[in-house]
Amino acid sequence: MKPFKNAFPRLAAVGAFFLLLASCASKSVPATEIPENLPDFDQRLLSGKIFTSALPIEGSPARLGKVIGMIDAPPDIVWKVVTRYEDYVNYMPLVVQSKVTPLGPTTCKLYQKYQLKLGSVNFGKVIPVSYWVELRMNHDARLFHIDWDMLGGDIVNTYGSWDLLPFGPGGKKTKLTYQLYFEVGNPLMDQSAKFLDEEVLPLVITSIREKVKDPGLATLTLPPYAVPPKQRSLEQDVEKAFEGVDLR
Repeated sequence: MKPFKNAFPRLAAVGAFFLLLASCASKSVPATEIPENLPDFDQRLLSGKIFTSALPIEGSPARLGKVIGMIDAPPDIVWKVVTRYEDYVNYMPLVVQSKVTPLGPTTCKLYQKYQLKLGSVNFGKVIPVSYWVELRMNHDARLFHIDWDMLGGDIVNTYGSWDLLPFGPGGKKTKLTYQLYFEVGNPLMDQSAKFLDEEVLPLVITSIREKVKDPGLATLTLPPYAVPPKQRSLEQDVEKAFEGVDLR
C-alpha cells in the first residue's frame, strides 16, 4: 500500500472545520451493528428502509461503513448495474472518473477519482477535495459477490465488498449489502469520515434503485470479468470451435 502523499497537509484546518460541523449536526453515525436478527428486519427492508452502520476497526482511526437496502429488481439485473464501473460517473455519489482495465477472467483493475465537498452551504463555505484510488476488483458471478483491495492511490487504504441476494416473493427483488473501509491517513479527515458514512452510504442504495429502472438493462451485455462461469465457458467453446474458420 502506498503511504498517504503530502496532498492533504493544507486540509488540516479544513478537516477541523468540517469536524466541528459534524459535531454540531443533528444526525449521528450508529456505532452498533445493523440489527439483521430482528424478527421484522426483512419486512422493514421490503418497506424501503435503508440500514447503515459505521463500526470502529481495532488499531485504525477509520471505520467500516456498511449499508443494506432492498432493490426492486432481481440480482442478475442489479449485477449488471454494479459491475459496469465506467458508468458510475453518471449516477454514483462522489465518483467523477472511472476507468476499467481487465486483469483476468474474473478480475479487473479499476481507477476511480472521487470528489468530496467539505463544509456547509449554510456557513457559506464549501471546499471540494479530490482523491484517487486504483483497485483490484474480484468477481464471483455465481454468488453475485464482489470484493476489492487497493493497488495504489493517494489515501492509505480502502477495501470492501458488494453482496446481492435474491429477496422478497419469488426472489424477484435484491437484498444489497455494501461494505467499505476507507482510511485517508489524516486523523482529522478520518474522523470526519464517520459523518460522511451516514450521509453517503444511503445514496449508494437510492442511486442503484433509480438505475435499475433503465429498460436497456434487460439486453445489456455483461463485461467479461462479470460473466458467470457456465456462460463464459460456453462462449469460449464457441470461439474455439470456430477458431480459424472464415465466416465471411
